[in-house]
Amino acid sequence: MPAKKLCIASMKGGVGKSTTAMMIADSLAYFHGAQVLLIDLDPQANCSQMLLSYSGLKQASSAKNTITYWVDCLARGVQADLFGCVSVGVCGLQEVRMGSRAKSGSPLPGQIAAIPSTPTLRFAEMAFDHKHFDPGDRARPRKQMTEFLQTGLRKLGNAYDYVIFDCPPGFTTLAQAALSAADGIITPLFDDPVSVWSLKAFRDFGLVEELEVWDKDRHRVIYTRVQEKGGASEKITLRQDVNLSGFTVLKSSIKDTVEALRWSQRSAPDSFKTFKDKYGPTASAVEQLGAEVAAFAKKLPEKNI
Repeated sequence: MPAKKLCIASMKGGVGKSTTAMMIADSLAYFHGAQVLLIDLDPQANCSQMLLSYSGLKQASSAKNTITYWVDCLARGVQADLFGCVSVGVCGLQEVRMGSRAKSGSPLPGQIAAIPSTPTLRFAEMAFDHKHFDPGDRARPRKQMTEFLQTGLRKLGNAYDYVIFDCPPGFTTLAQAALSAADGIITPLFDDPVSVWSLKAFRDFGLVEELEVWDKDRHRVIYTRVQEKGGASEKITLRQDVNLSGFTVLKSSIKDTVEALRWSQRSAPDSFKTFKDKYGPTASAVEQLGAEVAAFAKKLPEKNI
């Protein structure tokens, strides 16, 4: 079967999108035996560094195995194969490397591949936008990028069970293309008023008005920072607001994915950690997150691309 395509996306920065994407990929590969392709669309390249390490990302960049190279080729009108930019075997979990089952009777681990990003991606996107700019059709760069991305995804065939897009904040051309092609969207969220407002704006102005892709059944929200300080009544009101606004919230929550970013870094391509060592006190929550995402993805009808 073709891969289920999931966007980890939000209009707000700093909510843990990259860490959430990595957690989902690790959990799906380890506990569910899935073949996962993670495509980093964020010039910050945090997810790329967490998966490949800094030196591993430099190697991938030298080998032209990055989304930056692919977009740069498109901007110059040069043929480029998205599938040719994949770095394989990038999972840093010791159990996945050794092929160890998560528990008795569970499937053998799958694997994680990646198309990493680099900080120059934004400049490549700007060149692409300039090439395809049309004063009579401001959506033309997005339409062109979506077409190129869908062609690349079709060439992947049945090689992967999941394709996960780690999107940058807001609506870059690549993010718009991924959201247009995705089967499902997962939005990390803090339990504070600014984040809730941003969630609504992301849906109403971006997914509904501009891209026309929002579907309640295809969208899930996850709390990625649960604050211990603050009034309980305010938090209850905020969460009720999210539910009443039509969003479906995953039962899983991660206490602080931004904090997790610091201790989940990979030091080198040949460095590995056990699942428990990597995720520490959040290990059970990450496992639950993977199970929820797998169940969510299973119900998603495939988009015809």
